[in-house]
Amino acid sequence: MGITRDEYDKKARELKELQVELSMRIEEHQKGGDGFRTTLESLISVASQASRLFERSKTEQKRELIAFVFSNLQLRGQKLEFSLRSPFDLMVNRRSYTEWLAGMDGARFSDTVRPSRGLSEAAKMMRWIDGSIELAACGSSGRKMATFGAWEDTVLEHTFDHVEFISLHTYLNNYAGDTAAFLASPDLMDSFIDEVVAIADAVAARPRSNKRIMLSFDEWNVW
Repeated sequence: MGITRDEYDKKARELKELQVELSMRIEEHQKGGDGFRTTLESLISVASQASRLFERSKTEQKRELIAFVFSNLQLRGQKLEFSLRSPFDLMVNRRSYTEWLAGMDGARFSDTVRPSRGLSEAAKMMRWIDGSIELAACGSSGRKMATFGAWEDTVLEHTFDHVEFISLHTYLNNYAGDTAAFLASPDLMDSFIDEVVAIADAVAARPRSNKRIMLSFDEWNVW
């Protein structure tokens, strides 16, 4: 069954109008993304310098800063009660790792999961500000730490999509006075490297990812 010329022209106009509307919406969203990034940068800047900005500001500027951050200021006796405006209330609440882990056993994961979830959120915020940076998750301070291995595994589990490196560092010494063992200590460093690589590769294997986390051996020396 064919269509008339008028019907064809009508459909062509409708499609053209829809195309223009979609183009305008895409442009609006792109502008919104830039605006969000600018707002986020300003927010983080104000939050990180709030104390210094307040101390150096004039009286009227201090009032504006207080009004910008706080609401419902009330003095009850000698106690100042207040509420934080959004999004500052969210930023303060996120200091509690427990709130980031709703539905999870906080006691069971308190040593590793709570901080690692914080790293993931921090990585996202840094990416929003500068998408070109490369990030390193903080690994154990030494191979003899009780949490070594479990820490690397958990941290990378939560930050895998947001970091390129896992850090490790070690210090070698001869406190025991065993020169032969001390001279052989580079073997311990080799083992440390192999173990961290194995952990990182195991984390990558779980989601069947081709991504490989590199090592950032950013601290080492002989004491």
